[in-house]
Amino acid sequence: MSLPPLEQLVRFDTDGWQVSRRSDTEVSWNLLAGGGVTLVHFPTPPDIPRDTSLDELRRQRRRAAQAGGGGLLEFDIVTAGAVRAMRSISKRPRDTRDSAAGGIYVASLVLPFESMSIVIKVECGEGGLTGERDAVVADEALSDGRVHVDDDDVMRGWIPQPDDGTEPLDANLAEAEKYDARFPDHPLSRVRAVLNRVQAELQIDPVILDEQPFPLPDLAIGTAETTTSLAAVARIVERFLFDYARVFAGHPVTLETYVDTVAAAKLRDAAEPVLATGDAMRPNFGSWGDMAVTEEPDRVIAEVEFEDRSIREDAAGDPVEAREQRMRMTVVVDLECTRVEDFWIEPVSRRA
Repeated sequence: MSLPPLEQLVRFDTDGWQVSRRSDTEVSWNLLAGGGVTLVHFPTPPDIPRDTSLDELRRQRRRAAQAGGGGLLEFDIVTAGAVRAMRSISKRPRDTRDSAAGGIYVASLVLPFESMSIVIKVECGEGGLTGERDAVVADEALSDGRVHVDDDDVMRGWIPQPDDGTEPLDANLAEAEKYDARFPDHPLSRVRAVLNRVQAELQIDPVILDEQPFPLPDLAIGTAETTTSLAAVARIVERFLFDYARVFAGHPVTLETYVDTVAAAKLRDAAEPVLATGDAMRPNFGSWGDMAVTEEPDRVIAEVEFEDRSIREDAAGDPVEAREQRMRMTVVVDLECTRVEDFWIEPVSRRA
């Protein structure tokens, strides 16, 4: 498939970054404070196992990180640029022979499709004095009892373990996101801040949205007793939000395979006035947060909120003024979570 320049297909704010490399399949930037960001297009099917669970995929990624002497700090399935993606943060030693040399933190978003994938990677390494963040948090955790040293001189509780039987991660207490604000210059804080920024601002060109997405595992939402049903709700809501964006971008979408005919017509009627102007719509719903689910006797109602940063361009390619706003989408699905029966969308009032 012949593609336009990579930076036109996958867009996010690079203000203040310096391009260090550019080719047909890769663009790299240097960050002013050190480290870099790389955007890569892989024109081959992704090397991701099919028909696997989120926990198994996390386990495989953790083993890969550990094989290089490091560890996996985060791994989740997220929505970025209206596409389901794998988000991860890992760490590895700068020098496996010298622990004092510090570590390198790598944060990434992988957007997989059946025939290709897009990868965005952020990398920053420790320099100068290392270990301050760990030392400060460890001292606090020992003082407040979150961590204790056992008879074998092992710090128990320093690396939290899940109590639900899922695959543990390798993040210690100091590597939790809540400490990033206290240590903004730490490489972990920096890669996470850049990854959060890219994930929130990501815009995917319709030529990529036309690609068949790779089937990632369902989201693991809720308790052990309700994970299956809530994951099914999340899956159909994500699919509908993705198709909602494609309809407004003017792409042909066969909604009726899983959307009630009246609801499908309502969506197309809502998009028609926008499409009739001849303007090009570039949907960008950012990433959505928690999903609120209410189960009724004959249906399930799901609510999600997201930042609508969509951009309209006129026939000349000039942007039409648009105001970013927070939106709430309500989706009504059947009890089997296989069909969207209705939906509505409305702006969320912001309180001063």
